[in-house]
Order: sequence, then C-alpha cells, then structure tokens
Amino acid sequence: MMSTTEIEEPIEEDENEMDPQPPRLSHKQSFDIEAAISSRVDESGQKETCEERSTLSKLYRAALDDDWQTAETIFDSHEDYVKASLSKLGETALHVAASAGRIDFVKNLLGYSPQVLKLTDYFGQTALSLAAASGNLDLVQLMTEDNEHLALDRESVDQYLPIHAGAMSGHKEVVLYLYSITEGQLDNKDLIELLIILIKTDLYEVALRLFKDHPQLATLRDSNEETALHALAGKSMMSSYLANQNQQGMLQNFFSSANVGSTKLSLSHTVLEQAITLVEIIWKEVIRSQDSEISTLIERPFQLTFVAAEKGNIEFLRVLIREYPYIISKHDDMGRTMFHIAVLNHQVKILELINEMGSMKDRIVSRRDYGGNNILHMAGMQPSNEGPNVVFGAVLQLQQEVLWFKKVSEIVRPVDAEARNYGLQTPRELFTQSHRSLIEDGQKWMRETADSCMVVATLVATVVFAAAFTIPGGNKGDTGVPIFIEEASFIAFAISDAVGLVFSATSILTFLSIRSSVYSEEDFLWRVPGSLASGLASLFMSIAAMMVVFCATSFTIFHGRLPWLPVLVTVISSIPVLLFIRQYHRFFANTLGVLQLSSFV
Repeated sequence: MMSTTEIEEPIEEDENEMDPQPPRLSHKQSFDIEAAISSRVDESGQKETCEERSTLSKLYRAALDDDWQTAETIFDSHEDYVKASLSKLGETALHVAASAGRIDFVKNLLGYSPQVLKLTDYFGQTALSLAAASGNLDLVQLMTEDNEHLALDRESVDQYLPIHAGAMSGHKEVVLYLYSITEGQLDNKDLIELLIILIKTDLYEVALRLFKDHPQLATLRDSNEETALHALAGKSMMSSYLANQNQQGMLQNFFSSANVGSTKLSLSHTVLEQAITLVEIIWKEVIRSQDSEISTLIERPFQLTFVAAEKGNIEFLRVLIREYPYIISKHDDMGRTMFHIAVLNHQVKILELINEMGSMKDRIVSRRDYGGNNILHMAGMQPSNEGPNVVFGAVLQLQQEVLWFKKVSEIVRPVDAEARNYGLQTPRELFTQSHRSLIEDGQKWMRETADSCMVVATLVATVVFAAAFTIPGGNKGDTGVPIFIEEASFIAFAISDAVGLVFSATSILTFLSIRSSVYSEEDFLWRVPGSLASGLASLFMSIAAMMVVFCATSFTIFHGRLPWLPVLVTVISSIPVLLFIRQYHRFFANTLGVLQLSSFV
C-alpha cells in the first residue's frame, strides 16, 4: 500500500504522552487551521518557505470548504501536493475532504488522481475509513464504486478495516453496505471484532445478521480475550431512555413512568427484543460445548454472569439460566453468587428473577458466602460504589436503602431474616452498622435544611404579619374602614395575607420539629420524607402567598392610574416562586415517589 509523500518533518513525541495512537481530530470541530499545518521539509532537507506554507494552508481550507476550483489550481501548479500530508496527522486533501463529508470535492479529486484512494495517514487510515466513521454512505459508495477491494485494505493485520470504523461510530447503513461488499472475505479475527463492536454500539440488527451468517463466532475471542457474551453481559438490556430513568433511581422511575411516550416505548421494545434474541442464539450455540469448555468461556477474562448481575442485566441472566440452570451455582472468590452481587448493587429486577426460580428459590435466598452472609445480609450492606438506583442526598439515599432492605426481606424465609453471619450479626444488625455514617449524615443534613428553611419561613411570617397592619391605600378617617375594601384586589390581599401567615407558621413548626428530633433508619422511610415534604410545601405556599400579597397591593394602589405597572410587578414577583420550584422539584419527585412506593411495602 502506498503511503503519503514524505513532505513533513517527523513529529517529535512528547515523552509524557504514553498513548501511541492519540484520537484523530474531527474536521467538524472548529480549530486553528494554521496550527494543523505541520513543518514541511523539501528533498534537500530545507524547511518549506512561507509561500509553500501559505499554499498548503490554502489547500487545507479548500478541501475543508469544498472549494475544488482553488484546489485544482494548486494541483496544476504543484502536482506533488495531491499526495502531500497537510497536517501533523498525515492527512492528505482527500482525508480532509472525506472527514468533512465534501462529496463533490472528493468526486473531482478522484477524477483528477484516482491513486489517492490508497494513501494513508500516520495511523494507517485511508480516506475510506474516515468516510465510514463519519457515516456518509454516499461518500463510501463513491469511493468503493470501482474499488471494492479498498474495503479490505490496511497497512497491518492489527488495524481496523473501514467497516470497523463505521461500526464504532454507530452508522448502521454504512456497516451494512461495507458488509455486503466484503461478505465472505473477512476472516474470523475481523468478524469477532466487528460483532463485539456492533454489540457495544447497540447495532443489534446488524449483529444478528452477522452471527446468523457466522455462528462460529459464539466461542471466538477478540484481541481483549472477550467473547460476544462478555460484551453483552456488560450491556444494559433496556433502551437508552429506560436506562436514563434507572440511573435516576428506582423510586423516581416509578413516579415518572406514566410520562413515557408510547412511540418511544415501541422503539425501545424492538431494540430490547433484538438484544435478547442475540443472547439466545449465541448462548444456544455455546451450550453445545462440554461443561468444562462452557466454564472456561464464561470465566475468562472475567466472570460474565457477575458483571451482568452488577450492572442489572437481568434479561441476559434470565436467558442463560433458562437454558443452563447450572450457571446459578457459580460463585466468586468470596463465595458470592450472581444473586448476592445483584442484591448488593440494588438491582431491583433480580427479585423478579428469584421469584421465577420455583423450587430453587429457597436454595438461592439461603445460600451463604464465605462470610456467612445470605442475600438479606447483602441488602443490609452499603454498596461500595454508587449504583444506578442511588439518588442525590444522604436522606434520599438512606430512604432507598431502607426500602430496598424491606423489599428483599419479603422474599426470604423468617429463619434467613434472623440468621447470623460469621460475625454474629443478623441482617438488621448489619444494616444498622453499615449505614451508621449515612444516618448521621442524613440527620446532619436534616438539621441544616431545617435551620435554613426556618429562617426563610420566619422572614415570610414577619412580612405577611406586618402587611396585615399596613393596609394598602389607608383607612377612612371617621370609621377606620379600609378605603379600597370593595376592590377585588383588596380582597385578594386580605385572603393571601392570611394564607401566607398560616402556612409560614406551619412551616416554622414543622421544621422546628425536624430540628429537635432524633431519627432511626426506619424513620427515613415515612417520617422523614413526610416531614420534609410537608415543611417544604408549606414554605412554598407561604412564599407564593407573600408574592400574591405584593401583587394585590400593587393592583390596589395603581389600578386605573398606571395599569401596566401592576402587571410588570406581577411578572417580576413570580421569579422567586419559579426559583424555589427549580431548586426543589427533584427532591419533591423523589420524596413523593418513595412515599408512594412505601405504601406497597
């Protein structure tokens, strides 16, 4: 394969840069073109002149801006510039245009000099690889129209092909096209690399087609010694939407699930079905092997069932267990099974899977690790890392911990709920010990929040109390009756002032109660979220009422004189209410969600 004309001087590597292949710059990003032009050296070893540098810079811009006329003029004067590397990455004009998706420029350049298709940059990438990575199908088809063999060209067997570049960027149509013109020509090494890339980029439809064409890929490993099952184990068998919801917490999932659109769910279901189907057909191929071979496959380079359990990939585990029940007995070096690991990491759907085990359920829930811990002990431990169901704040996190412990306790036998581990601790005692610091953090946060909110509630109470004795417009001198007593705005003033005073006083009393109380872990399931929700709701109502008092006063005084002024005041006074909602809406969502879920425990 031809390489780019050596016009640049070698690039000096920074001794602190250990990665031999730094990421390639994207031409879609804005950057200094002059900085991308490297120092060039002519055949005599002399550095390029200012004129040559200016010409190269102009050529770079022309390729980037789809300006073929300028580029053709340069090529007519400097034929070697067709193959010249224009940047420190060794990119030629074709590389630059292909990365930027300039199809007209590429078409003209190929007509001018077809040989440039074989040129590579300093990383051994052809322009076809860059076009595939950019997802420009028309450009890929143009380059391979009369040169299908280019889809298999590379400088060494360790480099990825254009089809791999397209798959890594998630471009389905590009991958399907390149697969159609390379079908039957890819070796097993390329095929397994492609299959794993397709799995990691969620291109399950293409992965299904590839595996059905090449079922031998079930047991092959890539350069990292991973099989397709290892790649699938690390995936979440759910849509990106549901995954995002799961990261917000199981409580918020329940609370917001009603807002999911039917169209998005149908698309998610299709992707989920494709992923599960891929697991099924690969696993059926794997279990044709001997038991020893199956064990070796799933345990090297890491135990894939434990990764799936840790990440909550329950659909993946369900398929494996259904076809090969023996897999549930696999344990790690601490004696923990996939169920121990899933419960430790708060994977909610593992409870459904355990309930589906039938007669094996009692064996699963009573199984102990080398420390004598059953799965309820696992639920009593605090995860070392923040799993997908951990929400913000010590209070809400502890709230979920208590709820999770109660949910797991529902599926264990009474004897297991009171069983002691080798440290002589029951699950409840282990829960209290492992969450002691979290309880202290929660109590501290509660007191600090109560103090802050009491200050605000006291200020609101002071304002609305004083407003009751400062009648807008004044009183009639002979009777003391307010002058604007018959105005609707004055009635709104009186009512909102009373509402503000009542709710601010309620908020003060609620937060005072929170401030002076001592809570156990059980209180964080009902009492704490209930008190916080009540106090914050009262504070919100008092602030809103205070704003209404202010607006009503403006309407009372200025109505009929400056009609635009009360409207402006109303708009401005709504800002504090909106800020309050913005600050606490996530807290309310999680709190209401846990209160609703707690009613089922």
